[in-house]
Amino acid sequence: MQSGFSGIGNWMADEILWRAKVSPSKLAGKLSAGERDELFRATKFVARESLRIIGPDDSTLPRTWLIHERWRAGGKCPRHKTVLRRATIGGRTTAWCRNARNKIPGTRILSVMSSAVETSLISPENS
Repeated sequence: MQSGFSGIGNWMADEILWRAKVSPSKLAGKLSAGERDELFRATKFVARESLRIIGPDDSTLPRTWLIHERWRAGGKCPRHKTVLRRATIGGRTTAWCRNARNKIPGTRILSVMSSAVETSLISPENS
């Protein structure tokens, strides 16, 4: 995603995936049209809102955002209040709520979030 949307780092990718309810381990080519739409909407929302309200640090982001809990020991999902899980997927560290996302194994959506959204999401057959 960096080549098409530079500046989307780990925290934003986690926030986008969490809001879109897409598992970080889901294969990009397996995303439904609805999931792609939600991913696009969440990306626009997080990017716009971050630019609008972020201050010198992340403390100005709303407390309902995942970023405030993602690395806290025992951090909880703002939506479900369940303990967040953590892993390295697609070469990046991520945090997610087991109740907030689809549970389809594989890896690649995080690779997409990090490098190649235009080839993996727009042309799923390239995945």
